[in-house]
Amino acid sequence: MATTSIAQACEAHRELITKLNQLEAFLLMTFGPGREAFTQMAPASQDDYLAACTDTVQASRELAQAIGGALQESFIAEFGHG
Repeated sequence: MATTSIAQACEAHRELITKLNQLEAFLLMTFGPGREAFTQMAPASQDDYLAACTDTVQASRELAQAIGGALQESFIAEFGHG
């Protein structure tokens, strides 16, 4: 059981890194050197873009929670208590 939890945590970690890289790219386009593209978007497109940023943050939060849960399960399976 602990091996499954560790494997789940590792997979969630990989997904989290991907989401954080995606969020970094979004933020660079919004606030970094590429921000001109963002400022030239139509307001509706800016809203969609910011909604995508919010979705990415939420997915990252859920992945971080999954990692914590999987590691806690592994710890309990290994040591018998929380």
